[in-house]
Amino acid sequence: MAFSFGGPGSSMLQSYHSNENQRKKRKHFDKDALGSNEGQGKTEFNLPEASPQVLRDIRAKMKKQRQKFLLRTCAFGVLFLIFVVVLLNYLG
Repeated sequence: MAFSFGGPGSSMLQSYHSNENQRKKRKHFDKDALGSNEGQGKTEFNLPEASPQVLRDIRAKMKKQRQKFLLRTCAFGVLFLIFVVVLLNYLG
């Protein structure tokens, strides 16, 4: 593929082809973002044993948090819709 661009165009094409050649040589997914192969095995967690009562308490707490989040989200959505309707009536 030969284009006859002058100046910036030719350097752009040269960079493009150089980057393309480097991509072909690169091995993907062999290393993590820091450049090491560490962490490819199974991660083990040493968690304490939880009694059924503790699990019930955690479950109840999470349920309350979800309900609070849902309520806040719905309230924000309703307020936003009211704002949009008022704005459209004002502009229209």
